Amino acid sequence: MYKRKLIILSSITYAYRARDFLYKKGIQVTILKTPIEYSPRGCGYSIEIKETIHTIEEIYLELKCANIKVLGYVE
Repeated sequence: MYKRKLIILSSITYAYRARDFLYKKGIQVTILKTPIEYSPRGCGYSIEIKETIHTIEEIYLELKCANIKVLGYVE
């Protein structure tokens, strides 16, 4: 079964910033509404990481260092 790699962000603005930042590094992502199981209030947006040699932890830390407000990640 395919496991989603999601990085959870607080807004669509941060999702776009994360997408653009990662695109420049050659990392493909898709923006989507955060699934309800990861956002009980039904708010927020996530980026889904496509195939990459980077771990989700590495990507998470790079986004934090780039001052992109990241709420968490799931694998």
